[in-house]
Amino acid sequence: MAGSFQPVSQRSRRRGAMNSTINITPLVDVMLVLMVIFMVAAPMLNVGGISVDLPKSKANPLDKSQEEPVIISMSKDQKLFIQDIDMPFEDLVKKLQGLLSQKPDLKIYLKADQSLSYGQVMDMMGALSKEGLSQISLIVSTP
Repeated sequence: MAGSFQPVSQRSRRRGAMNSTINITPLVDVMLVLMVIFMVAAPMLNVGGISVDLPKSKANPLDKSQEEPVIISMSKDQKLFIQDIDMPFEDLVKKLQGLLSQKPDLKIYLKADQSLSYGQVMDMMGALSKEGLSQISLIVSTP
């Protein structure tokens, strides 16, 4: 009789009962894959990826339009970039005028490093306006 006593778990396994434990290994695998995907994709989501130290503003943000904006960046050494492409002012104006001919209501966003003087930024905006590019907005960071 001493050998006939068995714990409940051993008796139920012999009869083919279902195992009710949760295997979390596939869940952990999926979560790790998603984490890697987001870690790789997050830096690529920055539109106009040129690193510029933006001035702070308490102004209300503009309404976001459905289309991707044209972003011009001015670095602290006054290099000009359209989106992520470095180009001199003359080439930048030609590219923007080509875009303007295709789309007359073209909106341009200007990102300028805060170390640049107000005059340098206004000179750039004036030069763009002189070339017929009048819908220019400044990009700032919120405090």
